Amino acid sequence: MFNRGQVSTAEVVTEIDGIVKRPIVTMNTTFSVFTTALGGIQRNLRGLADDAHQIATAPVERTDPLELVEPLVSALEHQRGLEASAYAMRRADDALGTLLDTFA
Repeated sequence: MFNRGQVSTAEVVTEIDGIVKRPIVTMNTTFSVFTTALGGIQRNLRGLADDAHQIATAPVERTDPLELVEPLVSALEHQRGLEASAYAMRRADDALGTLLDTFA
């Protein structure tokens, strides 16, 4: 299932005062992360579409080059938000896979 040296969420344990603690990863927690990540993806895609529209509809003869700075910076912010949400979704998918492998 896992390569040597790789640790899954279900395998991580800590010992405090002789008591072994395992992280609580449940289906509800995993689906909550999926929902939050999906919301982030949708929000950032809408923002990116708005930024693209602002850039595409900017006047052809621009006397002030700063007209496009705000939508370009905002587009980069939305791109990073998309990347972060996709990473969160990937990690939740890994956790769900681990849960299924462990308990199924």
